[in-house]
Amino acid sequence: MLTQAKYMEQRAKMKREIIIILALSMGALRLADASTPMFYRFVNGEHLRLAPNFTASEFHCRCGKQHGVRVSGKLLYHLELLRARIGKPVRITSGFRCVEHNALVGGSKHSMHLSGEGADIVIKGMTMAVLADHARGAGFGFVLDEGDHVHVDVREGA
Repeated sequence: MLTQAKYMEQRAKMKREIIIILALSMGALRLADASTPMFYRFVNGEHLRLAPNFTASEFHCRCGKQHGVRVSGKLLYHLELLRARIGKPVRITSGFRCVEHNALVGGSKHSMHLSGEGADIVIKGMTMAVLADHARGAGFGFVLDEGDHVHVDVREGA
């Protein structure tokens, strides 16, 4: 039995997803071709907005060096869909990684973080298992519950 509260919650979630899809189709959200990672450089510490809810600074390598940040348009698209589905901020704990930092943290030699097509995420007050389920529903190519965060990426055929 669907309660009125549950119905209203589902309706609000659906409205948020429709808004994102409409914004994309009308060009209000300008995400790059899904197959082409975008490359951004920081200019005087500027926080370039990549999508309505994400800035380039959220994806920068945690090594501390001021090199550019690579972020896939497809990754941003699915992160925006995830945020719309849940209605809460998605925190990026690890986005783009340079080769040196990836090795330091024990990342795979072929990590999706290196190409800007993967991210580690958390949502305050949500278990990783529930977040992973929501991420799968948002259409990510690969989702892995790592215990203290969820890894998401946009690899094909996963």
